[in-house]
Amino acid sequence: MDTGIGRPADGTRKPFFAQQALDQMKFSARKDESVQKFTLYNTEYNYANKEQQQLLQQKASALLYQQKIRDQRLLNIIFLIASVAMVFIIGLYYTQKHNQMKINAKLSEKNQEVSQQKVDLNVQAEELNELNKLKDRLISILAHDLRSPLSTLRGLFKLLEDDSISHDELLAMIPVGS
Repeated sequence: MDTGIGRPADGTRKPFFAQQALDQMKFSARKDESVQKFTLYNTEYNYANKEQQQLLQQKASALLYQQKIRDQRLLNIIFLIASVAMVFIIGLYYTQKHNQMKINAKLSEKNQEVSQQKVDLNVQAEELNELNKLKDRLISILAHDLRSPLSTLRGLFKLLEDDSISHDELLAMIPVGS
């Protein structure tokens, strides 16, 4: 017996309220179940999203790690090339220095030879000067020794030319060798 719409009569009130409470609990349970499903879906979505972000971070980390490895390898190659270049330059420097030392030693040796040859040339020049003086002295003595007989002969020839003496007188003046 209903006294109005939605209101039960007094005798059915308790079961009605119990039914209403049950309906409300069912509605609340359904609502809680929906909230739980929503929360579950949201949690699963967040978990999947986090997994995807972690996967992307791992890929980014892997790429970054690979890039660091490439950079390190490149740095190692550059260091190796620089080291080889330094060794080559040091070897070249040592070779040039060694060759320069050989050349300097040869030059020093040649300078000593030239100095010795200069000394020898100076000695020879002195000897030649002495010989030249001796030659000049010898020629001077020979010229002096030859001048007297030649002067005598010249005088005799002039006398012959002038007809100051005769041919027989000339022959008498010439000494006869024994």
